[in-house]
Amino acid sequence: MNASTHSQSTRAAGKLAAWGLDVALLAFWLASAAVAFFFKHTQLFIGFDGAYMRDLARRQFEWDVPVLTTNIDLFQGVGDLFFSGLNFTLLPSFIAGSSLGATVAAKVVTYTIALAEITVSIVVFARTIELGRTEALAAALIMSLLVFPFYRTGAIYPILALVPHLATFIAVSLFIASAYIRFGRRGIRHDLPYAAIFLLLALWFVHAGILVLVIAGPSLLVAFVSGLFAAHDKRERRAKLGLAVSSIVIFCGAIAYLLGLLLNTAPITAPMELENDRLSLEFASILFHWSTRGPAGTIFVLVAILGALSSIFDHSRPTLRIFAIALLTYLTGRLSFWVATTQFDIWRGPAALYFEFYVYPLYAIFAVVLVARLVELVGLRLPYIPPHYVRTGLVATAAALALVFARITPSLTWGFPYPPAPTALTPILEAELGVKPPAPFRGRVATLTGRAIDRGVSWIDVHRLDATVQRNFGNDMRLVGLHYFGLPGFFQYGSTITPAFYALTSRLLSDPRDRQLRSVSVLRRYEPTVLAMLGIRYVVTDAPLEGAMLESRVDAGPRALYLYAVPRPNLGDYSPTKVIPSGSATDTLVGMARPDFNPVREIFADIPGGADRLSQARDARLTFDGTGLTVTSVSDSRSVLLLPLEFSRCLAVTARSGEPVLLRANLLLTGLVFSGRVDATIALHTGPFINPTCRLRDLTDLLALGIRDVPTNIRLAR
Repeated sequence: MNASTHSQSTRAAGKLAAWGLDVALLAFWLASAAVAFFFKHTQLFIGFDGAYMRDLARRQFEWDVPVLTTNIDLFQGVGDLFFSGLNFTLLPSFIAGSSLGATVAAKVVTYTIALAEITVSIVVFARTIELGRTEALAAALIMSLLVFPFYRTGAIYPILALVPHLATFIAVSLFIASAYIRFGRRGIRHDLPYAAIFLLLALWFVHAGILVLVIAGPSLLVAFVSGLFAAHDKRERRAKLGLAVSSIVIFCGAIAYLLGLLLNTAPITAPMELENDRLSLEFASILFHWSTRGPAGTIFVLVAILGALSSIFDHSRPTLRIFAIALLTYLTGRLSFWVATTQFDIWRGPAALYFEFYVYPLYAIFAVVLVARLVELVGLRLPYIPPHYVRTGLVATAAALALVFARITPSLTWGFPYPPAPTALTPILEAELGVKPPAPFRGRVATLTGRAIDRGVSWIDVHRLDATVQRNFGNDMRLVGLHYFGLPGFFQYGSTITPAFYALTSRLLSDPRDRQLRSVSVLRRYEPTVLAMLGIRYVVTDAPLEGAMLESRVDAGPRALYLYAVPRPNLGDYSPTKVIPSGSATDTLVGMARPDFNPVREIFADIPGGADRLSQARDARLTFDGTGLTVTSVSDSRSVLLLPLEFSRCLAVTARSGEPVLLRANLLLTGLVFSGRVDATIALHTGPFINPTCRLRDLTDLLALGIRDVPTNIRLAR
């Protein structure tokens, strides 16, 4: 063996040993973290959001929801899509935990995999922007210790204690940015793998949670622009621009789909009616969380800023320098955005704080850069320590801190535990309308708690009441407390609440004094006719309802919950024969606010082919199979069914008999026109690459109906 061959073999062996050490360190870090997560398991999936995420994931895996299309969530509203378009069946951490049910092991596995994703992605991204291996590892460990719930619910902000899937989206964003930055540097054979990684991860992103791009997008844009400036030459810059342009062309359908999810919403059509609860400085940045969360967030951001400032003057690492400038520019722009939206009160989208989640890794990177520079200043007085010893020490220290934090900080249950406890009401509701697909649709439950509060309320008031109900009864009886037992609820939570749902419910089912938010429905008004039309069979409330049919009452100390039956609910068997042309949205709502309005007999719709000689349908039945609703019915001639399902141009019909036609009815619901016998399945048929513009067409239809012009006092006419 000659000297050159021996040298190459030695280098290869050294690289292999280094990789082996890194894998061993990662395994040790994750194993230690898993033990810490076990100690802190009551701080995993905390609160209202945490329980809801587990509930959503369970239902999506049980129902085998489609990957390429959006799915109906019949358990919220009147059948809108799943919360914010999330598909948990595509998230590795939830896939791994799905077979473990509602156990502590499921939580530990989910969080450990999310931690692995964050750790590896930060190391890869940090190495991509010219950090050394030791610095990159330190950044990943610092980020993990601060953000994951080792110290209380998180040292800087409890976002991952609430929703661990955010870690996956942050990690994927970092991998996408890394692939883009590395693309175009060494020829086509080297570039193809990075292009494939970039496109495949982008494809995953738009199917797993395209709405997350709203808050991830600005940080990704910063990475892409910085990558262009960091290009080594014109050829690389042209290659990167080509990849960006090609991606826009490939994902143009996904862009239209995203716009439909964003624009066909209540904040777009009625922004100033919605309460803005994000005006405080706390929602600007973790920089201002000293008084609420402690000093960790403030110190983290300030150290990162100092590290970025020091990197601006370091020309030895040009890519790192460019990202330092980008971070400072983005931070200034984001804080300016918060100032503008608070001063002019024009924003009803996500809080400025939420956009910051995706730059946490850059904070960690530049915090480490500052520390490394300070160490260099005193380097002459420090003995040389081999890098692999330093990395081993870093991992050992981080593992020890995670375990110590987990043991010494409080681990009390933090509201809305999962699974929820049954109450005296849940067996009644399960027997009457519980759904385990495939099963017939037997009605919904509307939770109208808060009626005992004799003033206007906001979601915060209702949420606090839910927490009290949860503590007293072991069940919030609103969201997870219903869904877990197979009970379709009416409460809608998510940023895709449509203008039609908002207009109808805020005018006809809310107290005029109440303040609505962009992502939740605050409903306290008992209107049996409207509730029945929407398929609501039972109402849960905390105050007696005059003239309503009481089914049961449950007490817990000074508090009571009442269960009332709604007369003649719509189970898909309303077949009105009197058709009133729909006219404007205002006309329809005014008509439904009439004291004599009867949706069993009359419908506001435009029937294709005319509405003469309609007959009542017979034997109408709805069956929910987890992905769609099957409708069967018989008519002597031509009939219309008023289905308790939100209408959308995204709905597609698969007919086995009959030729059903779907249309918008009573502003919000779906009308089905057929002749003779019908047997058809209705499902959402939309996604990033499948019928992506349908929600934009929904918005166009509603704007033509004057949805923006609906007066707020319609409720007074009833």
